Amino acid sequence: MVKFLLISVLIFVSACSTTAIDPGNPFGSCNTTDKEDYVVCKMAANLNVLVRNTQDDLFNISRIDLTVYPADNSTTTPPIERFSMGALPKSARLGSVSVHHVELHRDFHLPRNERIPVVNLFDNNLTAFPTNITSRDDLFFILITNQKIRALSPNSFTAIMANLNTLSLEDIQLEEIEPNTFTQLSNLNHLRLRKNYLNVLHSDMFTGLKHLQLLDLTNNQIRAIEPGTFANISDTWWSLYLGGNQLKVIEPNTFTQVSKLHYLGLKSTQLTTIEPNTFMELSYLGVLDMEKNYLKVLSPHMFAGLDQLPELRLGYNQIHTIEKGTFMQLSGLEYLDLERNNLTVLHLDMFAGLDRLENLRLEDNPIDTINLGSSVSFSLLQKVFPDVDMLSVLSGFPKELNERKVTYVTGN
Repeated sequence: MVKFLLISVLIFVSACSTTAIDPGNPFGSCNTTDKEDYVVCKMAANLNVLVRNTQDDLFNISRIDLTVYPADNSTTTPPIERFSMGALPKSARLGSVSVHHVELHRDFHLPRNERIPVVNLFDNNLTAFPTNITSRDDLFFILITNQKIRALSPNSFTAIMANLNTLSLEDIQLEEIEPNTFTQLSNLNHLRLRKNYLNVLHSDMFTGLKHLQLLDLTNNQIRAIEPGTFANISDTWWSLYLGGNQLKVIEPNTFTQVSKLHYLGLKSTQLTTIEPNTFMELSYLGVLDMEKNYLKVLSPHMFAGLDQLPELRLGYNQIHTIEKGTFMQLSGLEYLDLERNNLTVLHLDMFAGLDRLENLRLEDNPIDTINLGSSVSFSLLQKVFPDVDMLSVLSGFPKELNERKVTYVTGN
């Protein structure tokens, strides 16, 4: 079935030069691969196309996924300006078009005669966003990776792509996003800007993203976030990933008017402290991840406003002191991760207020003294020491304590 289907598909490319590629030239020779659903066909301009043909029995159609790549790794082609294809059979649908390691012209066009829900451009020497593809209303997912697109502006998205769900611009050397760049993408759900060179996030950078569910800024060079940057960014539950940056300190009002934020990722952001009331407006936050930072002391008011937070991750920091009352405002906490810190004295009064806690992780702390305290609830003691002899510990509490000399004391 695959071979018969391929004969009816016509793909050709045109370079920036005036030499035209014969549009009547079909794939030509195709070879099978070691994967059942794939064949490799020869194209013009020293290009191959890997064709995947899978059958959707539910809708009785074939899904065609195309990946264009150089036929010879040592051969370069002029920048491709147009990518066209003949009509598919009625029983087939185009699932995706990917172009890998082929230089593309900035005015690159995609075929107009077929709907293309997914476009993947990888290592194409693009220096600007290919604006011609934004004039389509059929795109659902755009992934552009390993390019040289250092700036985005409102002109990058000149048309309203009403159906675009996901825009992923990873490792494109992005340094600047002009104000109101994404206002035309009002229905966007996922925006991924990982592995770029963004340095400062400005308050008008993400304006218009009313339906965003995920904003991923992991592994940039972000050192500052202007107040109000994330204000009113979404009218639905959403997640924010800021891990792998250089924040060190989070300024007050960074998270104002973001009440719908569900996940906040601050892993590996070089944080040394948390200012009081930083998270005051995140009353519905579900997960706060601050693993792998440089936090040393946890103090009261650090987690103010998070009374409904169920999960707090503080593992792999340098925490040696948890002041009394630190967790009093975390009455809804169910999971607390403190593994791989520098705690030597464990004063159970420091966990006062955590009556709903179910999982406490303390692996790999150099604990040598456990103070049973005076005000900690009996229910918490049962969770930390479920056995009568109090030498066996709950899942996540350091099992090595059973093999180490630990002093148990009572009182304040």
